[in-house]
Amino acid sequence: MSRAGTGKETIGRWIRTESGSAVLLVLVAVVALVWANSTLSNTYFELWHVELGFNVGPFGLHMDLHHWINDGLMVVFFFVVGLEVRQEFAHGSLRDRAASV
Repeated sequence: MSRAGTGKETIGRWIRTESGSAVLLVLVAVVALVWANSTLSNTYFELWHVELGFNVGPFGLHMDLHHWINDGLMVVFFFVVGLEVRQEFAHGSLRDRAASV
């Protein structure tokens, strides 16, 4: 096994942790803020209007990146949050109403 493969595996394991993914999220947010407020801000805002889509036979779905995020990824986000809340009500700290208050 090469040393480079070991480093990639270590980074991969670290990103899968809560603290690693939080650091990655903060770094990406800082990069986006700097990019949106720099002299290259026009490229940042043009990125939101890039059209993405797919075709399945005669049917297709094409929207810009802004709509994919608002209509697709936000649905997935709130679905996952709903599952987490449901799990907490069923098996977690919100199971007993008196203890959770």
